[in-house]
Amino acid sequence: MRAQSTGADGLYNNILATLQFPPADVASFVTDEWKQAIRSIIAEGEDHFETFLDIQEWLSNHAETDYLRSQAPPLPPAGNAPNTALQSAYRFPAQQSSSRAMKRDASSEPMKSIPRATPWLSAGGIVAKAEAVASQNFLVAFTTPADARFTPIDPPGQPVA
Repeated sequence: MRAQSTGADGLYNNILATLQFPPADVASFVTDEWKQAIRSIIAEGEDHFETFLDIQEWLSNHAETDYLRSQAPPLPPAGNAPNTALQSAYRFPAQQSSSRAMKRDASSEPMKSIPRATPWLSAGGIVAKAEAVASQNFLVAFTTPADARFTPIDPPGQPVA
């Protein structure tokens, strides 16, 4: 069996075209590595399709609950320790990022902040804390920090209430 070229190939061709001719506002973020990764997926398209068929066949012998989490998990209850740790881990970088954004001048590059976020995302970081909440079958959701800088605003073009 062969994957239809109008499916995944078409999608990945569109992604590659966007990376090769990116909109001006994101052009500086596009890397050659991204382009090469998409080219590899396109080149190995049939192999990827066969892999997905193999996975589908293997999973057919298992109940969905064996490999999928609930599609509508509840929020963690108040006082849930893993969720409290997750919210604390989320709050600090969000507040720091907001402070930096307010001080940023027009010539700064937002991508320079990514290396500073690496420890936050690493083992024991926010991903592990989110996994601890999810492993209890609760929804991973982030609470907006109680800070005036995070007050919701109306979408552009909407009348001010």
